[in-house]
Amino acid sequence: MQSHQNSRTSQLDESLVTPSLLTNRLLTCCLDFQRRNIGWQIISQALEDCLRNATASRETFLAQVNKNGLREVIPAPIDMVVEAFHDYGQALIFTRNTIQDPVNYPVNSAIMLIHDSYMELYDALLAYEWAYLGQGDEPHPALNLLQKSISAVHQKLMPDERFNEILDRLWSYFMAEQDDADHNIEDEDLKERRTDAIRQALSGIEIMDNYFDAYDVNYLLTGYERCHQGCLLIIEQIQETTGEALADAPTPSPQVNWVIHAAKAVIDGLNPELLIKAQAWFEPQLNESFFRFEQYANMATESTSTTQTVMQQIVIARNGFDQLNRALPLLRLGLDRRHLLVKAIHHLEEGAKFIHQAWEVLDKIEREGETVPCTHCGFANAPTDRVCRKCGAKLMVVMRVMQENVQVPAALPAQSQPESSTASDRPEVPAHIARLLKAIESVRAGTIGLGEFGQHTEWGRQLLNTAVQSTSRLPESSPDNTVNNALSSLRSGLQNFRDALKAMDAYQRDCYQYHLDDASALLHQACQIFVALQQLTKRR
Repeated sequence: MQSHQNSRTSQLDESLVTPSLLTNRLLTCCLDFQRRNIGWQIISQALEDCLRNATASRETFLAQVNKNGLREVIPAPIDMVVEAFHDYGQALIFTRNTIQDPVNYPVNSAIMLIHDSYMELYDALLAYEWAYLGQGDEPHPALNLLQKSISAVHQKLMPDERFNEILDRLWSYFMAEQDDADHNIEDEDLKERRTDAIRQALSGIEIMDNYFDAYDVNYLLTGYERCHQGCLLIIEQIQETTGEALADAPTPSPQVNWVIHAAKAVIDGLNPELLIKAQAWFEPQLNESFFRFEQYANMATESTSTTQTVMQQIVIARNGFDQLNRALPLLRLGLDRRHLLVKAIHHLEEGAKFIHQAWEVLDKIEREGETVPCTHCGFANAPTDRVCRKCGAKLMVVMRVMQENVQVPAALPAQSQPESSTASDRPEVPAHIARLLKAIESVRAGTIGLGEFGQHTEWGRQLLNTAVQSTSRLPESSPDNTVNNALSSLRSGLQNFRDALKAMDAYQRDCYQYHLDDASALLHQACQIFVALQQLTKRR
């Protein structure tokens, strides 16, 4: 029976053969029906068999997804598979309903429709499998996939052919990474470091490939360690260039996770330089986050409207920051005494958990109550807040100006502060403008490339969109001239900010320096307006 089925499949053009024997049989039946070698009953039965199999496979897939709780973990690949199952089923139903009309619906069209929809389903299932196997506590999906695969090989649950296929796919993945680095990384030093990291990952796969010669598990362990080192170096470089840690699990904080993964790498005997860099990157972020949190906590403590629930979450968050700070000296000492890194990891995990728990509750309370958007970063602040909880900028709330009839000057000139003014009286450059001005100077000096410069521009564009949405709720005008002046100044500042981003985009297209000059001047103009408005709020 199998040989007969294979001989029938061989009638198909090579480009139409699929990985499914059942689908291949249906496609062969379509050809036979077109040549009038079989009747409608046979092709109808083949269609029904494929429909039943597709329905059963879809139900099995969804049961596995629900059982393992994967909906929230990898939603995009799951949605692609569900959609592909639907399209394949619709192709079979459409063919069944129309194939008896070969004039208006040629059989060749049915063959291509079934083939293409099945291959899309097959590709979607492969993408889902890759995403599923790539989930885990390791920072790189290739490492999670290898961990699961090596474990299955140890338990004799994975055939050689399957493991060999996984190694081949990983090899292709890292080769594509190398090709991407060659074409898209302009900095030669960074490109060389990325190439070295990818080579380490590839050499690990080569070592594991020797497993098939002697079935020696030491090849798997040695190769995995080499690949592990390469993957961590790749993530480290991504983190350096984007300013963000991209490692997922085991906590809700990607920044904390990066430090945890680097510490685990040192425990495993890998390069301690990874942990040194990760800690140097993490400490200033932690200090800044704690400073912003304390600003919020102090204001909430002083406010008479703060609820008991909010105060409880502040205590939990403080405990979280305390845990993270306890980890810092242990990370430093742990480079020589590895057992201390285990304690540091525990503090990091607990700290991130407490802070995230408090943040979820506070965020829910904030979303359910009245909020005031920050005109700088768009964050929704409480009505009693004087500074933004996210970026720390003074809140310039025009609606308050309208309600309380603050006397706004007829004009808002940029006044230079006398040298004798105190630090509290001296206007500060808003954080978002300072970041963009720094990016302009950095790209002008050649310390960052166009790619990183473009990331800063995109970040500024997102801030602008948020600010525009916030200001859209303000009135176009007011009977009070003082309020009109404030509204006009705010919109003028936003326009300067928008024009500055356009100049930054223009520089990325042609690299003419005058675009940077224009962008810098426009940002300074916007800064003068925003600072003047901040000073108005401060004088309240």
